[in-house]
Amino acid sequence: VEIFSTVIKKAPYGEYAAPAQYKIGLFLLEKQMYQEARDEFEKTRNDYPDSEWAKAAHYQIAIADSKRSTGVQYDQKVTESAIKEFNEFLKQYPDAELSDKAKTQVSDLREQEAEKAFLVAKFYIKQKKYKAAKLYLSKIVDDYKNTSWAPKALEKIREINAQYPHSDN
Repeated sequence: VEIFSTVIKKAPYGEYAAPAQYKIGLFLLEKQMYQEARDEFEKTRNDYPDSEWAKAAHYQIAIADSKRSTGVQYDQKVTESAIKEFNEFLKQYPDAELSDKAKTQVSDLREQEAEKAFLVAKFYIKQKKYKAAKLYLSKIVDDYKNTSWAPKALEKIREINAQYPHSDN
């Protein structure tokens, strides 16, 4: 990191500055310092927008966010951020070599979001708050129809309606 930082300081617009900045991000990503890695990739994208490294940095920002994304039982704001970054990457670079991987990442993260909503619904079912549970389950069916959780949510709604026909109260 020190060597790459020195390269950047000595020649901030030289031919090695952009790859040096990018490689600092990769090092930090490998060390599981996801926020710091994201910051370095942002610098690469912002300081060297016309370099080939900007595209790769854009993808790595989304990777860093997906790594920062906590488990399904926690707040999913970082997951939302990762999805947004991947989608922006796909929009900006639809034919990039990394586009297929970005699409897979988006799919995996959406699965995670749907699972989170399903767990919340199960919590409400245990609390006998069926209306709230059905709201979460309906959100999965509507917003995450391409996930493995949509059929499970639909089945759970049917179970609630069958067992508790007056659950709309």
